[in-house]
Amino acid sequence: MTEAESFAGFSIRTDATGHGLAVFHLAVPEWRLDTGEDGTPAMREIRESVFDEASLALRVARLEAQGLDASLSRAALAALRAAAARPGDGADLPEAALAPVLAAALGAVSDAVLVATARLIPPGPRIVYANAACAALTGHAPDALRGRELAALLGPRGAAVAERVARTGRAVERGALLPGRAGAPRRVAQRILPLRDPATGGIAHLAVLLRAPALPAAGRDGVEAAADADALTGLPGRRTLALAAEEALCRAAAREGGRDRGHGLLVLWFGGAGWPEGVGDAALLGAADRLVESLRRGDLVCRTGQAECSVFLPGLGRAEVERVALRLQRAFAAAPVETPAGPVTLLPRCGIAMAPPADHPGGAAARAAALLAAAEALRPLPERAPG
Repeated sequence: MTEAESFAGFSIRTDATGHGLAVFHLAVPEWRLDTGEDGTPAMREIRESVFDEASLALRVARLEAQGLDASLSRAALAALRAAAARPGDGADLPEAALAPVLAAALGAVSDAVLVATARLIPPGPRIVYANAACAALTGHAPDALRGRELAALLGPRGAAVAERVARTGRAVERGALLPGRAGAPRRVAQRILPLRDPATGGIAHLAVLLRAPALPAAGRDGVEAAADADALTGLPGRRTLALAAEEALCRAAAREGGRDRGHGLLVLWFGGAGWPEGVGDAALLGAADRLVESLRRGDLVCRTGQAECSVFLPGLGRAEVERVALRLQRAFAAAPVETPAGPVTLLPRCGIAMAPPADHPGGAAARAAALLAAAEALRPLPERAPG
């Protein structure tokens, strides 16, 4: 597996002493068994790998000695050394100085990547760099994006999130709707990172990573995938869910050699019968955003009913799925969703279905069908599957 497949990219940060660090963002978060504060075993989600200059240089040397891909590590090492050597506060770093470092890194990633100023006063952050992958995802050529306000690309909500990152210094990963250049908006996975200047510790720029949600590849083409996407939320539908479950179960069976780690399907019902007119669409759109930004990159969120979303959680047993359900319910209860009629607090009901064990007759296809049938049986009577 290449570094581009293992990592979604990297960012440069500073530690408490002002030393630069290269933070590699895992493409798919890992779960590791750890010991909690009370001494009990607990699963811990790992999203990043952190290197200082010395450890990163050692990583590059080891990968190259083994004949393995080190393109992303080399680019990160060059960026780390360039940041450490750059004079001044870097708040007005010109594009000419920024582009060579980014060009090396962007050759190893396929995400759309933009760099914008961290300007907080109106008109807000301005795009100073866009890679070639931006053209396919945004519909705008990189040259056309440079110099534009970030709000014009991300929309008001995305721009507000970017400004929050610039104020707090905390990265945000979320599902978002990218305003369409022509036609319907497009759902993307969006990650916004603060880029700190090693000399001052201040946030000089923002990095914006955009990625189209992954859809199962087997038996699919662009027309079929688009037909299965929900017009309101942009989330995939039941056909995509069925294919994703089948593919995940098939991969797990081959990888785990008969050992079954568990694969769960969490179903959430948001009600909505008593919502004022015009509130339902905004509430469901907010619910979709909240789900996508609260889950692992490898989880799949689908709209499977009028006021129903389903989350496929590969590799998680029932107890872990129950913990995810509780965490999501608390997240919805803690922060209302904005609608035209004002904030609405969503309190979803949750149901859990688990895939049959690996020895289930019929293989992965039968296990996936049984998983969806179990989820269907959980559905409240008034709810019906779309289509």
